[in-house]
Amino acid sequence: MSPSPEEQARRRKIIEDALVQVRLDGIEPDPIFFEYAEHYVRGEITIEEAIADYSARLHSQGKCDE
Repeated sequence: MSPSPEEQARRRKIIEDALVQVRLDGIEPDPIFFEYAEHYVRGEITIEEAIADYSARLHSQGKCDE
């Protein structure tokens, strides 16, 4: 079941707020970030899954220090 339009709007706002923060830190997310974000907005994955999958991807490419 996909989220209601109101829930999708709330999720999109969370993503937009996160983008503002990372851009203020001088980081520009790659296109894959936006794919994960859209999957989250549509309710296809949880935010935890999006973060874990994206983080694992960055680690596998050697792009993450944590």
